[in-house]
Amino acid sequence: MPVELLPLDASGFGAVIDCDLASAEVHALATDLMHALHCHRLLIFPNQARTEPSVLTRVAERHSRRDLDIPPALYAPFIESLIATVQRNDPEFSSAVERAWRETLAPGVAYMQARY
Repeated sequence: MPVELLPLDASGFGAVIDCDLASAEVHALATDLMHALHCHRLLIFPNQARTEPSVLTRVAERHSRRDLDIPPALYAPFIESLIATVQRNDPEFSSAVERAWRETLAPGVAYMQARY
């Protein structure tokens, strides 16, 4: 079964997955892909212009109290899980790599929390 990604907008930062989601495996893969795209947005956010809408505007709205209601306190455990994953999978992981991840994620996480 082919899976096609269709851009949502000209920025290329959104995607629609065009496939039959009846399969639990395909649904899980689609969910993982969307989570990866959201994480990518957090990583590129610091290098984006501070204009609205930003690469995180839709994600922040979706995670806000008006939709999924993901409280700001849950971002710290998310970062810790992400850092633990990097540590497990990066043979060159070091305190400098960890610091770089934290510093890169901080502006995007602050943006998301502020829009809760």
